[in-house]
Amino acid sequence: MKVLEKALLLNNNVLEECKVLITDEYIKILLSGRVYFKLLDNRSSLSLIEYKTLSKLRGRTIIIGVNDLIDIKYIRISRISKDVMKIFNDYVGSNTNIYDVYLETKDCTYRFILTQRDMIKLRNYVRKSLHSNK
Repeated sequence: MKVLEKALLLNNNVLEECKVLITDEYIKILLSGRVYFKLLDNRSSLSLIEYKTLSKLRGRTIIIGVNDLIDIKYIRISRISKDVMKIFNDYVGSNTNIYDVYLETKDCTYRFILTQRDMIKLRNYVRKSLHSNK
């Protein structure tokens, strides 16, 4: 099992912190309830109102079966505010590349903000799953 400790799930203009667990059978998204509002709608930049929780929701879980995966697309975010970097904090490490990731399933598309390390883990999993499902 692989764990993506720090991920942001983007839904409309709201970012919610989550963990992503990757197993052979499914991807489990564990939402924390810590929510931020997104300011810029530009695909190549990301900014938040402030680095603080603006509302607290009950955490919930999303499970995506391996057979539901269709594709993964990603784009590097070129301009990242200091507030966003505070969320990732030391988790980013020396490589500060952050990616806007689209995980396509049969039902919908999930959009994440991930570090490069975690984007690569998720991308490799999806590619391997799609290859084995053929």
